[in-house]
Amino acid sequence: MVFLLISSYFSLNTAFAISALTIILLTIPTLYFKESDRLTTSETYHIPKLSYAFNRKEVRIGILLVVLLEGGNRITDMITGPLLIDINITLNNIALLIGSFNFCASLFGTLLGGILIKVFGIWKSIFITYGLQGLIFTFISMAIGIKYIPHEILFLLIGFKYILFSAGLVSFYTGLMSLSSLKQAGIDFTIFQCTNAFTAIIATLLGTWTAENWSYHFVFCNIIYLYFYRSTNFH
Repeated sequence: MVFLLISSYFSLNTAFAISALTIILLTIPTLYFKESDRLTTSETYHIPKLSYAFNRKEVRIGILLVVLLEGGNRITDMITGPLLIDINITLNNIALLIGSFNFCASLFGTLLGGILIKVFGIWKSIFITYGLQGLIFTFISMAIGIKYIPHEILFLLIGFKYILFSAGLVSFYTGLMSLSSLKQAGIDFTIFQCTNAFTAIIATLLGTWTAENWSYHFVFCNIIYLYFYRSTNFH
């Protein structure tokens, strides 16, 4: 949000410089943290290994779920900004939507995700949140196809997308933690995170290329199909 607001009034170089300075300032408190003493090899019963992680069925299932469930989210995240610009929404409004509104929606989504897990359990919560995201993508796809649609409607739909995205992450990451081995939970979960990052890179390239050569509507339509198909089979 800060970057978009600054770039709308000043140059891109100024926005990048201030953003970099902000990141540096936010990392200063970590200098005062001290890491606890680690156990020696002789004090542990298990030496964490990547081979141990990849040999576990749960880790392989988790990697597959990350690619399938997070791929659609990453594609839509990367094309949301260009989509809003192409329909002539100002940078100020985009900053407010993606920054402030996204922050509030994410907090509410996090709370909602915790409630869903408590009521329905982890895996049913994943089915509910990702299934509803497919429904929101349906409405967004329909809204894009309507000429002169009020921007407020798109803002509202994208807001619901952020809420469900956050709720889905709470449920999904809780599920991934349950798939991690207690012997090396850190390594297993790091593998899931790295898979998520790699998926985001591929999804960014795929989403932007598809939107450029076809349309935003085409991208959302395919995400809708994949989300409903995956959620139904996953359930």
